[in-house]
Amino acid sequence: MRVVILESVFSGGIGDPALARRLAPEARQMVMAMLEDSIAEAAIEPRVPVTADLADLIPAVYRVVSSPGEPLADFWRRATADADAVIPIAPETGGALARMTRLLQASGRRLLGSSDVAVRIAGSKARTAAVLRQAGVAVAPTWASGDALPDHAGSWLLKPDDGADCEGIQLLRTVPARIPEGQVLQPVLPGCSCSLCLLITTDRVTVLGCNEQQINGDGETFRYHGSQVAVRPVLARHRQLADAIHMAIPGLYGFVGVDFLDADGDLTVLEVNPRPTTSFAGLRAATGTGLGVHLQTLLRSSTVPETQKVAP
Repeated sequence: MRVVILESVFSGGIGDPALARRLAPEARQMVMAMLEDSIAEAAIEPRVPVTADLADLIPAVYRVVSSPGEPLADFWRRATADADAVIPIAPETGGALARMTRLLQASGRRLLGSSDVAVRIAGSKARTAAVLRQAGVAVAPTWASGDALPDHAGSWLLKPDDGADCEGIQLLRTVPARIPEGQVLQPVLPGCSCSLCLLITTDRVTVLGCNEQQINGDGETFRYHGSQVAVRPVLARHRQLADAIHMAIPGLYGFVGVDFLDADGDLTVLEVNPRPTTSFAGLRAATGTGLGVHLQTLLRSSTVPETQKVAP
């Protein structure tokens, strides 16, 4: 089966060629892991759409190169036209993943990724917190612009509502006078920064790895330096959390990451990433099972369900 790995940096979704070139090394880590693991599976024929200026970073036999002046949407449609399935990979920032998902759904492509509704929920920390809290899942208290501000003391994190990794996070010693539009406020909570790599089909969730995140700060901002992949054993509480998130956000599908804090076994969700995260690229080395095997599972399963059970 022909599977197209549609990654935003390589396929032109960034828009700024200089910025795309700077982001390319990290993006290539994920793309090459997906590509190499897919090649190892005889039934998968992978393809990677790539702009002409980044084409040298993808092996020629697997790339689909943009044409000069070709509009982005037209390129994506052409590059996925003969695909049996498409893996969308883009950050939530600025609605990038949601736009890619909508275009692919409108084109009738089979997505090995979450539905538009699920992406819009998980792409917002405020919406994610509200949906998970309503479902009884432990989630970091979250305030958005326009909410009545908390009045208790402590340290706080001001974050972009749709930010990825540690992008734009600020440490505050007091509650701000107001929360800017497009940002959320969360308290600093105890616990080890961890994440889960999930494989989700319509009726099953598999925890592929439990990771420890490497996050450093300078007292005001934070930076994500990757994860130690699958260094923690997958326990019943991790599986229970994954199942609860799957039930709370219908339409999650494919490779999904969950960031959470582990405080002596008490798990608190920080955010849900409805896409492959960088930790997925390390799964083969850490567990011995590559992403190609998991892609086979997705290809054998039914397509992502349409759902209106949760309001976007």
